[in-house]
Amino acid sequence: MTRDNIIVATTSLENAEVKDNASCIAWAIVRGVSVVISPSSASDAPKQTLTFVVVKNTGEVKDSYALSVADTLGWRPTLSDKRFENVLPGEERSTALSVTVPENALTGAGTR
Repeated sequence: MTRDNIIVATTSLENAEVKDNASCIAWAIVRGVSVVISPSSASDAPKQTLTFVVVKNTGEVKDSYALSVADTLGWRPTLSDKRFENVLPGEERSTALSVTVPENALTGAGTR
């Protein structure tokens, strides 16, 4: 975290002997998150493919995360957990990412 010690000093314009000061600390809260899907690609026959999603708090403060998943072909992937609460700095949490390969999916080039 970046911390700044701020000091406010006051001196009388009539009498330099009359003065006081106070200080406080201001800091920036650094938030960060890293998402890893492992493996990054996989294939399987129609029915199912399982991978895992790992979420790591890369920030310096406890944080909570909402997870969502989307795809481009409408295969309807799902996450077993969609919310991680109170993830400590440096902590990793995992959720299962599942997608069922449809029966009518093409299995590769040259498939008839």
